Amino acid sequence: MRTILVTGANGFVGKHLIRELHESGNRVIGVGGPAIIGGDSNEKSYLSEYHVCDLTNAAETAKLDFHKVDAIIHLAALASIQLSFTQPARFIGDNGAITINLLETLLQQGVKPRVVVVSSSSVYNPEQPLPINETGSLIMDSPYAISKLLTEHLCEYYRTRGIECIIARPFNHIGPGQRPGFLLPDLAAQIKEATKEKKEIAVGNLTTKRDYTDVRDVVRAYRLLATSQNLKHILYNVCSGKSIAGEYFLKELIELLSPKEDLKVVVDKTRFRPNDHSDIRGSAERLHQEMGWEPTIPIHQTIADFVEALGD
Repeated sequence: MRTILVTGANGFVGKHLIRELHESGNRVIGVGGPAIIGGDSNEKSYLSEYHVCDLTNAAETAKLDFHKVDAIIHLAALASIQLSFTQPARFIGDNGAITINLLETLLQQGVKPRVVVVSSSSVYNPEQPLPINETGSLIMDSPYAISKLLTEHLCEYYRTRGIECIIARPFNHIGPGQRPGFLLPDLAAQIKEATKEKKEIAVGNLTTKRDYTDVRDVVRAYRLLATSQNLKHILYNVCSGKSIAGEYFLKELIELLSPKEDLKVVVDKTRFRPNDHSDIRGSAERLHQEMGWEPTIPIHQTIADFVEALGD
């Protein structure tokens, strides 16, 4: 039985990850905010320990004991591209500090578990041939992307100090329990509101296509990266290799949430993102070849499970 520590354990991805690790026979230690709340009622039972810790605080982080930890999956980070434009110093500073404090504590305690650091596909330049693999060109077009590239460069430094840092670059992931601020929950909230009042939904550009993977498939990839022996690379994409337009999600959600309502969809150009590219998708061939990973949950099932988790 391995002991695996998860930072950001009480977030959307973290809650799915602790379940995946527990059900795979691992001992799981969670680090995160004040409580494991909401979602699966068994979340606390998946954890052997849970520690409330502000990882931006070096002194607090140093109190965590890593001596019996075999691997760390580092999810904790500020994660909104849009919000990063209004809070650049916070995103770049906090996301860098969280990683520094974690890895410095490992050095101070003289332990060197494998650390899977979750970065983001937002670091890729979309102006390149598709699908994008791990050698694709990079871009720094948001404070969030800068913070993630900073984190990756920190990993390079800490590798020279003897810590095995593996980087995962996930593309878009969706699933049950996802919070507002992302396409699926935001569309669902609008549909539910429209059925009660004005019968109208305002959307941005839903013709653009992105690479979406069920979060439960994504966390399975993280588990494999944390536990597989003799990895051949230090960087892995996590993605489906296929792209889907936002229009598909809107259609599926309307059918599930309000099939009998005649809802009007209005395109609001003020919601369009500047320089929004028509199609972005990645390649996870490296992950597939080394570990046999591939997505197993179809997106229509992901959407249905998301809606079921919403309740009434």
